[in-house]
Amino acid sequence: MARIHFVGAGGASMSVLMQIENELGHFVTGSDRKDGERLQKLKAAGYDVYVGHNPDYARRADEVVFTGAAKITDPEISAAAAANVKTVERGKFLADVCDNFKKTVAVSGTHGKTTVTALLSECFKNAGKKFCAHVGGEVNGFSGGFFFSGTDYMLTEACEYRKSFLHLKPLVAVVLNVEPDHSDTYKTKRELEDAFFDFANKTLAAGGTLVVSDEVKISRMQACASEKVMTYGFEKTSSVYAENVCEKGGFTEFDVWFYGRFYGRVKSCLHGLHNVMNALALICVCAHEQIDKRAVMHTLTYFSGVKCRYEHICDLNGNMVVSDYAHHPTEIRSVISVAKETGKTIAVYFQPHTYSRTAALFDEFVAALCTADEVNLVKTYSARETESDGKNETDLYLALPDGKRRKRFDSVEEAAEDIKNLPASSRLVLTVGAGDITEMKKYL
Repeated sequence: MARIHFVGAGGASMSVLMQIENELGHFVTGSDRKDGERLQKLKAAGYDVYVGHNPDYARRADEVVFTGAAKITDPEISAAAAANVKTVERGKFLADVCDNFKKTVAVSGTHGKTTVTALLSECFKNAGKKFCAHVGGEVNGFSGGFFFSGTDYMLTEACEYRKSFLHLKPLVAVVLNVEPDHSDTYKTKRELEDAFFDFANKTLAAGGTLVVSDEVKISRMQACASEKVMTYGFEKTSSVYAENVCEKGGFTEFDVWFYGRFYGRVKSCLHGLHNVMNALALICVCAHEQIDKRAVMHTLTYFSGVKCRYEHICDLNGNMVVSDYAHHPTEIRSVISVAKETGKTIAVYFQPHTYSRTAALFDEFVAALCTADEVNLVKTYSARETESDGKNETDLYLALPDGKRRKRFDSVEEAAEDIKNLPASSRLVLTVGAGDITEMKKYL
């Protein structure tokens, strides 16, 4: 039994990795520079976690795992290095963890990783498979993003930030989409595409299978034609495609064709064309792993959902309030599009996530936000950055036309007060972003 200490234990991935290592029989401890819901849940479950720094924990460990947001000067990381304790960054450690499982299914892409990994996890659970889930969001019915029933499969998100997904060695690699997002990692579109191609090519070279959306227009990846590549989307040239999409009785229905044969009529509780694509990714992986079709259909119809993925959090004065994790222009467009299907006036409260992303995709953010009826901006969630790294919420606010921009807020609490005081109407209020705006529910 190894003693493993986690620096940044309150993070979405790190909190799950702690639980996995505990399940695998190791002694785990953890710290974070600030308190939060995930750290509190770990503490309530009996884990030895705390806020702040205690170098003694690092010195006593056999291995110290640190989040990518941590600096090398962190007191616990420094103490581990001085004591010759092995230190490893989260992305590399995830790959090490995957080695404990017979098969790894890794889901990559700029958007949709959490939803697809959560769908796979719930489907594998419904099918009675022995697996472990490493999901970057809180799946309803799971312990956050963690689930463990055995070591046959590891189902994990594969994040492109800092190219961490290149550490993984999956049996099945899924590529949902490829768009610029992390400008601090990829300076050009070619660099980004190279990384995703390397991820896909490594899988194929090792005898694995690639599941790729027909939205991914990387010529070298498209040229990887073999029986080990499954394509999906709305194009009839894809291995698996959907058609006849419609909204019916609160569900999205569509026909699926699988390698020229009719797979079935799907009734999905998830809305929007982007979620039809997510459903097709699920179908591809499950077909590859010979998961019973009934489990797939049941999962899509009754999926329990993920926190902050178009989550209806409350109703106030006749206004429906929905929380979504969208923090990229494409995601914002998609969630507003789904909201518009209700016929209500759409009021967005958006919190930008990092200054560099806001600057790199500034025009795209403005255009996406303008698809709503009215827009409110909340103070930028800086994460690991400083304001000098790019642009902030005020820049976005001033770039919006007068007919769209409404208010700017210095905190999530301020925005919550404004939502509570909105006049009685039939608005649909979207609270959007990946920062602390995801905690909006507790302020309403």
